[in-house]
Amino acid sequence: TTSYISATISGGTTSYNGGIIGYIATTGTIERCYATGDVTGRYSGGLIGHINTGSVKESYASGTMTGRYNGGLIGYYYSTILTDVYALGNLTQDYSNSGLVYYGSGKITNAYSLGLSYYPVCSGCPSTYIM
Repeated sequence: TTSYISATISGGTTSYNGGIIGYIATTGTIERCYATGDVTGRYSGGLIGHINTGSVKESYASGTMTGRYNGGLIGYYYSTILTDVYALGNLTQDYSNSGLVYYGSGKITNAYSLGLSYYPVCSGCPSTYIM
């Protein structure tokens, strides 16, 4: 099943805003989802604000991100596997924003970002990811 949304999400200075999901506290699997609207907030993502353990597959985001500590696809991810994902939207040119994910840990496979951002992939990810 494919899920999508086209909306503007304006969280101001609140955290973990996402184009389709704000916060996943426990294990979650996101597959074949996309968001095309703009997102404003902190620690936010074009698709998901925060995911704690799980996987994101075959998904993308294409909206513009405004704020700090944001990722074009995901704001923050922990112990999560990202596969076949991408982000197309631009991010405000702040040293804390990244094209794909802002910060996290896990594995990234077959992923890219094409929008304007300070860091092209991730500003605070360990080197354990694979492109």
